[in-house]
Amino acid sequence: MQPYPHLHDSCPPLQPEPPPTHVADFYEPDFFPAQSIATYLCEGLEAGEISLIIATPDHTRAVNDSLRRCGVEPEALERAGLLSYLDASSILEAMKDNSALCDGDAKDVLGELLAKTAQLSPSARVRVFDEMANLLAADGDYSACLRLEMHWNWLLAAYPFRLYCPYCISGFAKECSAATIAAVCRSHDQIIPFVSAGPTGWLAPLLQQSSALQVEIQKCRAGQGALHALEREYTRLFGEHVAHLRHGLEDRLHLASSGKRLLFPPPQAGLDHLVERLLHEILVECEAVCAARRSAPEGGPESQKYIGEILAYGRLTSALCGLQQRVRSTDSGSAALDRPA
Repeated sequence: MQPYPHLHDSCPPLQPEPPPTHVADFYEPDFFPAQSIATYLCEGLEAGEISLIIATPDHTRAVNDSLRRCGVEPEALERAGLLSYLDASSILEAMKDNSALCDGDAKDVLGELLAKTAQLSPSARVRVFDEMANLLAADGDYSACLRLEMHWNWLLAAYPFRLYCPYCISGFAKECSAATIAAVCRSHDQIIPFVSAGPTGWLAPLLQQSSALQVEIQKCRAGQGALHALEREYTRLFGEHVAHLRHGLEDRLHLASSGKRLLFPPPQAGLDHLVERLLHEILVECEAVCAARRSAPEGGPESQKYIGEILAYGRLTSALCGLQQRVRSTDSGSAALDRPA
């Protein structure tokens, strides 16, 4: 149903799909992706984002060497407050209780870390390279690894930052089930294509399939984003329509209730008046839903619920408006027949 044909004409052009925010990069033991990480951090610096490296000392040195090859001086960035370093093992220990990852501590430590780093960023955006999940996988603690990724995803919904997670394939033994690998991949919105330097092992085809699946998921998300944009535009236009229609109905109802004679009273004024009463009640309810949606967090479950209610009110209002139009058309036709030649 398309009660407002001008909807698509008034919609703003669809925005391009945003870049991924949570990236996974699986690598072989002798091929740590230092250059890819340096490029990722440099892109963030060019975009006005502060960089945060949470890594082992060896990998921190490797990334710094690659940054220098990119023409960037890490020491100068650190002095300027644009680049920060944290030891991955130390942060992991701060989040553990009795040698096990504590969800409460992880939430507090990571949340405080992101909040403080974002305050130092000129653009309030942060670009993070973190290999704590890789260390947990290397220890065979896949459950903690997945929980850590879950905490990062919660933070991604609350803070403007991007996250790059490297995973050494040696941390996933052959006994590790494909379901665990798939769960790690699902926790990210992009999987960098895995290229093996040696003979293709059991993990390579799985990672290639996961990467292809993530591409399809991104396409679906882009389509859903476009649909939600149209729904939001629809609710905005419908809200304007509600206000306009309500004013017209209130004027007519005021005239009817005051006993004043309408300029063109329809022969079936009783039925017309009943339809207008129903429309008035629907519009009063819909105005409350429109106001509630405007105050709900954008994109949250409450906002989506209110959008669904508004769409339903739109269909019902369209049906009643159609009924009202048919009643008035019938009245006009009857009046024309009764008019003397």
